[in-house]
Amino acid sequence: MRTALQTIILVPALLNFAWMLQGCGSSGETKEESPPPKEDFSRYVREHESTFNPSDYGIEGWVSDAPPGQPAGTEEPIDPVTEVRPDTVPGFRVQVMITQEIDKASALRDSLLGAMPGRWIYIVYHPPYYKVRVGNYTDRFAADETLDRLRREGLTDAWVVPDRIIRNPPPAPLPADTTGQPVEPQPRN
Repeated sequence: MRTALQTIILVPALLNFAWMLQGCGSSGETKEESPPPKEDFSRYVREHESTFNPSDYGIEGWVSDAPPGQPAGTEEPIDPVTEVRPDTVPGFRVQVMITQEIDKASALRDSLLGAMPGRWIYIVYHPPYYKVRVGNYTDRFAADETLDRLRREGLTDAWVVPDRIIRNPPPAPLPADTTGQPVEPQPRN
């Protein structure tokens, strides 16, 4: 036998469940547009782009790079060779020092910037250590060439480490002299 308390809890719960089911129903038939076949895709895109009107969506002030009086979308295409943005990929760097003192790491980085202009020199902090690393190498052979050069210059404790590297990095910063002014790189002989 049910108690009055069970009935008081059960009846509202059932009514709530029935009300929720009724709210989940559809008020009408939905029409789903199937995607176009691959061979008609460019025609499909042109057709839909030509009928698109941003004002229908309440979006005001669309910004375009087109000159005034020229329709948006007719500006010059971006040249992919000059406009490639840096991204990170798996690769290698040459680690030349690991220390707990930022001053030692900064001093080594500054001396490497002077000795290797045009190369990226990083200080990576993995608590409690500062690691000085050189380069962005996608393959181990290029990293080994830099490793050999650094070892010939007296950094015998350097080694190649796997790291996330920057592909397509911007030009490396020029080293600063003691006055804080960038030093122009010397031509190589």
